[in-house]
Amino acid sequence: MRSAALALALVAPMLSTDALACGGFFCQTTPIDQSAEKIVFAVDEAEGTVETHVQIAYTGAAQEFSWIVPVPSVPELALSSDTLFSVLEWTTAPQFWLSYEERGTCEYDTWFGGGGVLENTATNGAGGGAPSAGGGVEVIAEQQVGPYDSVVLAATDSAELLQWLADNGYTIPSNVAPSLQPYLAGGSYFIALKLQNDADAGDIAPIKFTYQATAPMIPLVLTRIAATPDMRVQPYVFSSARAVPDNYLHVQINEAAVNWLTGGSNYNDVVTQAANEAGGKAFATDYAGTTSMLDGMFYGPGRFDMDALAATDDPALFVQFMLNMGFPRGAAVQNLIRAYIPMPQELIDQGVDESSFYNCLECYREYLAGIDFDPVAFAAALDEAIVQPLVEVQSMVDAHDKLTRMTSSMSAEEMDQDAYFVLNSDMGDVNNQHQAQHVIDCGTGGKLSESPRWIELASGEIILLPPIGTDGSGGMMWPEDLGTTAASVIEDASGSGEPTPVSDNGEVIADGLETHNAGIREDYEAGGTELPGDLDGVGTDAPAGCGGCDGVGGTSTGWVAALGLLALRRRRV
Repeated sequence: MRSAALALALVAPMLSTDALACGGFFCQTTPIDQSAEKIVFAVDEAEGTVETHVQIAYTGAAQEFSWIVPVPSVPELALSSDTLFSVLEWTTAPQFWLSYEERGTCEYDTWFGGGGVLENTATNGAGGGAPSAGGGVEVIAEQQVGPYDSVVLAATDSAELLQWLADNGYTIPSNVAPSLQPYLAGGSYFIALKLQNDADAGDIAPIKFTYQATAPMIPLVLTRIAATPDMRVQPYVFSSARAVPDNYLHVQINEAAVNWLTGGSNYNDVVTQAANEAGGKAFATDYAGTTSMLDGMFYGPGRFDMDALAATDDPALFVQFMLNMGFPRGAAVQNLIRAYIPMPQELIDQGVDESSFYNCLECYREYLAGIDFDPVAFAAALDEAIVQPLVEVQSMVDAHDKLTRMTSSMSAEEMDQDAYFVLNSDMGDVNNQHQAQHVIDCGTGGKLSESPRWIELASGEIILLPPIGTDGSGGMMWPEDLGTTAASVIEDASGSGEPTPVSDNGEVIADGLETHNAGIREDYEAGGTELPGDLDGVGTDAPAGCGGCDGVGGTSTGWVAALGLLALRRRRV
């Protein structure tokens, strides 16, 4: 019987993504190292299926691109959309907002300007015929999907599987063989992708595959082959209820460790530390709640008038209509523009760069007359590669009431078991919008740079901060001692009920905050600054000692040793 678990991993010679600075449709790209694996799951409990979307980022020669992923059953393949990932990122990323209160009459230093108190400007953390098979490898299906040639294979031996892939033009590192073995033993099928002969690396697009399964799973055992240290692992789960890690732990972060002054710019670092405090095997929940904010976000009737585009035989007007319709300004659209509106060689010879040309086609109208432009074919290509994936994404979103986004950070040595996720109807939602208040009390005529200031969290906790003018950062530096413990609670969640606590660090965090506040109070008083009356008692009851702390923020050392067993308690087979 074949495994009911999904295994997902990218195996490619070089991984990267691009930072985009866009004008019109064309952007200047700066390669940056990929440090995250983002995966979107949609669970259909009635049909017993899991739909998986993967955004593949790759830099390198087109002929060297290959991708392999184990799945529990023969899948249906289709293209997905980069827009799915970008929209999910900015709608669900944790946001840390400060409201500002300036008390009294503040005197502004000349270096500070006169426009008011510091403002929180940051917003988040964070073809051909069927190939032949031989030996122990069986070709189950093959098809073209967008720019890809794909096959679905069954195999019993990793060496034979890798040999078959090599013989058929797939570039897969040989050192992946040991990590493939558990999936072979479990009876998994394998999807393999490579670019078609006439495609290049810029044609790479997100892929979607749907298969029979009971729960989403990230195949970390295979992922570790290409993992970077503390690699970000970020699953999104569309479902009928909140999703939680089943055989990994769950952490709630210490909000006092987050740099509120920069909009939570260190959020990912806090999650990394919290996961490490849980033995390197835990997920934090960034968001769990309704999908209503995604209503009509990807597609709505009439959004794209493909008939009007097909009837527009002027290349400059065609692109302008695309802009007006709101086509996503990503690599997929850029590559289609290149293909159907090739840059005239005369302009290339003159030294005109493609960004200047494509972002102002009207400026080069005299050169467009020599282009053999086919608007019907261009519109059809846009419909296949862009519009239909967005239609299907919107349909997926509309079919699910709940969305969960989780984040972890793991290194290769910590990826010794695949991560499963289950649905839990008993656990509450998690809001990604976090708010606190920043207060500066200038009294009457006090300098802004020297006046007492503090942050009050939604929980009521007070965090005293040094004066703005003391650290050389304009008051944006976060005290390091507040990040000693990143995990407020480490817990073990399951498919029902509330999670079981493994470690509650609330008392340790409270003691650490009190010690911090005492130090800041002492500095203010040593400088002759009296704190306002509403801070009476804050920082005056610092603990004399740690009382059994283990030096890394835990309440004791005993729970750390037990983490490995706890994480494996519900290991699936």
